[in-house]
Amino acid sequence: MFFDDLFITLLGRKYTLDAWPAQVSSDHNGLQKAYCLLHTRTEDLPKPRQTRYTHLKAREIYGKIYLISKTLFVLVATSVSTSKLVSFRADEIIPFLEQWWKQYPPSDSFVCHADALLHALEGRRRRGELVPRVKKKQNLSKPKES
Repeated sequence: MFFDDLFITLLGRKYTLDAWPAQVSSDHNGLQKAYCLLHTRTEDLPKPRQTRYTHLKAREIYGKIYLISKTLFVLVATSVSTSKLVSFRADEIIPFLEQWWKQYPPSDSFVCHADALLHALEGRRRRGELVPRVKKKQNLSKPKES
């Protein structure tokens, strides 16, 4: 099956988070990046064509996952890199994730911890503390001397 590696990764991570939900904090950076991407306005996305396409595709997939389940969003964001995620077609991966999530529901403790993490991120975003980072090109040329 096309998604076997992805689901093996997710299942292993899910079992860990079901038993020890605080472990999700170990990859809080991945969650924060995915959350920022989900809440970035289209006009604020990077301008290079390929980067913009990747971000738009990732945002589409993350958005659909978030609609299935916020806890699933946390699981995917902390388990799978964005570059790996966008290698899948949304119309293929989303139905598989939705079915898989029904087969393997999360523990109550993982759901509570995921909700708390997302609530904290939302609070930071509303206070303006959580701003998506857009990489800017560095000017590597030497400054002109007067």
